[in-house]
Amino acid sequence: MILYHGTNQSFDKIDFMKSKPNKDFGTGFYLSPYYGQAMEMAKVKCEQLSSGAPIVMTFEIKDDDLASLKVLRFDDYTEEWAKFILLNRNNPDIKPVHDYDVVIDPIANDRVGVQLWKYENQMIDLPTLVSNLRFMKGITFQYFFWHGKCHKHVKEVMSEQAQMKLDMVTKLAMLLIEKDSKLDIESALDIVLNSDTYQKILDEKTHLYYQSPRYVLSFLDAELKNGKIA
Repeated sequence: MILYHGTNQSFDKIDFMKSKPNKDFGTGFYLSPYYGQAMEMAKVKCEQLSSGAPIVMTFEIKDDDLASLKVLRFDDYTEEWAKFILLNRNNPDIKPVHDYDVVIDPIANDRVGVQLWKYENQMIDLPTLVSNLRFMKGITFQYFFWHGKCHKHVKEVMSEQAQMKLDMVTKLAMLLIEKDSKLDIESALDIVLNSDTYQKILDEKTHLYYQSPRYVLSFLDAELKNGKIA
């Protein structure tokens, strides 16, 4: 399984204890199955630290290795999920409140954070919180790895296919800048990453990442012309 990590600077070795405490599942290493989501997190990290540049690093964990770890998975927003998130976020101790090696769950982004805040301030009850979360569109997942056993299994990797896809995204952004000098690299990347063309690049069945960047640009140009990019 390929997963992505957004950061403001690359690193050679995973430091599972570097993340700040009181995150969704405590101190550990957080990854996303979505390149675009990881890129957004990288941009946030740059803004928070006022340094570096958005970088997405690629990691792999083999299915057999994942099966050997103690995994907790939430496939949807539930009352149990909300309680578990808040238990970790409000943990006053450096010691984790759970003993799972891996937690897989819907990500608690800014929109979710607002609903959690309302619940903690007794503006809504728990069933309403879950109902509001399920009503939102665009659930994305995150993977949390604790330092206990995971350092043996999570490996940085850049497969040939992943490298080609990443290269295609970068070249499309540069071609957009070539056509419109007012665009900067961040704006150009935003256009690419929020496009249907990007999703087609990720889809192995389309083989678009094997094509020339200018050929793929024709798909992106059609989207821009038809106003389909959010």
